[in-house]
Amino acid sequence: MNLDGFSFQSIVCRPESKGSVSLASNNPRDHPIIKTGYFTNEKDIKTMREGLRLSRKIAQASPLAKYLGEEVYPGSKVQSDEEFNEYIKSVCVISIDLSFGP
Repeated sequence: MNLDGFSFQSIVCRPESKGSVSLASNNPRDHPIIKTGYFTNEKDIKTMREGLRLSRKIAQASPLAKYLGEEVYPGSKVQSDEEFNEYIKSVCVISIDLSFGP
């Protein structure tokens, strides 16, 4: 079994989406209320979607194509804009929250 592989990471460098931070109460020991607002702007979703598509295109070009195996994420079944959008809004947001969450 060959375990070698490669991956790409698509990111939105200059997001248009905005979140918010507000006070939960007047007690300074209470944690603030953080609403991340990831991918609430359509421009960010489009940027991420196009980044994922570009990753596929690069992976299929030589010299990487000879190392190309099965696509794990988002998976080869994700093809349409709607399917990409669903993947971005569910999986990508969860990944960001786990990595950088409050």
